[in-house]
Amino acid sequence: GGGREARGVEPPRPAVTADEVSLRLHALLYPRDNLTDVRDGVGSLAEQAAYIWFTREVEAGAFLNGAGAAAGAAAGGAATPPPRSAREPFELVPPAVPRSPKSALRRRSSERAGAAWAASGGSSPPGEKTSLSGSPALRVLSAAAAGRVSQENALHAIQLLLFDVLDFHAAPEPTPEQASLPDLLRRRGGAASLFSLCVLYATLARKLGVGLQLVRLSPPPGRTLRGPRFLLALGPAELFIDILAAGRLRTLSDLAQFLDGGDGDGGAVGRLSPAQLRAAAKPLDLRAVCLQLVRESEASSESVGRLAHAQFWSAQRELLEAYLRRE
Repeated sequence: GGGREARGVEPPRPAVTADEVSLRLHALLYPRDNLTDVRDGVGSLAEQAAYIWFTREVEAGAFLNGAGAAAGAAAGGAATPPPRSAREPFELVPPAVPRSPKSALRRRSSERAGAAWAASGGSSPPGEKTSLSGSPALRVLSAAAAGRVSQENALHAIQLLLFDVLDFHAAPEPTPEQASLPDLLRRRGGAASLFSLCVLYATLARKLGVGLQLVRLSPPPGRTLRGPRFLLALGPAELFIDILAAGRLRTLSDLAQFLDGGDGDGGAVGRLSPAQLRAAAKPLDLRAVCLQLVRESEASSESVGRLAHAQFWSAQRELLEAYLRRE
């Protein structure tokens, strides 16, 4: 009414994720590169991680307590594992006879699952009755405890896939190919920049329903950083994923070892309080993620002598920094 034209309500725009930012930056330099295979590769890796997660939940007994419902849903159903594409290079279900190297991989996965389950309080107390097969008797977990165990199993599944199966590892001085997420997904393994590995890990975790936050470890005054510059944080649990150490889970107190105070034990300037440790792990918003990706592209191009590419990324960085200063 009132002579004004009726306007339709615009649907909410989907949130841009760190992996999508990485793909869009790649498209700036290579506009004709079709990234369909890269996006399909993310889904394929997420499917494999979901299957490993599903298996760990069953083997650890958490599935019987309800903690594996999310894993079953992510893996294509609680009763059956997800179908694997014929293009998949990894067969995650080992043959019964004869035993193969993949059988050893599964046994290692089972042992890690059992250790994680025991560490989280899932082992049977001394003297508790067990079934004839030797597995622990059922225990009732609270919803919070079950969810925590299930999330940690999901993280261990991603760790197993990326660092044991695919053999990804952080490169101290990455090349442009090692800093590029599309190249990592097409290569499926090998050396990669720490930050790009963090983005890949967080992407797979998001596909499995586990939200992770990229953080930069910034030492307070009087401290020196002696560990990874970037970590992934798991919300209220205050767990951190150390990608530099092949996805090892760290607690808040573990961060103190990365912030040296002069004598290796923090004695020179005193120990850091939990509040100081939390402040040292600074969350990165999407703008900071984008800026870091551009900086890595610039630095890696310059390190291998691709001066034209380095100048291109330098110009992009300056434009982005100027834009962020205006906000």
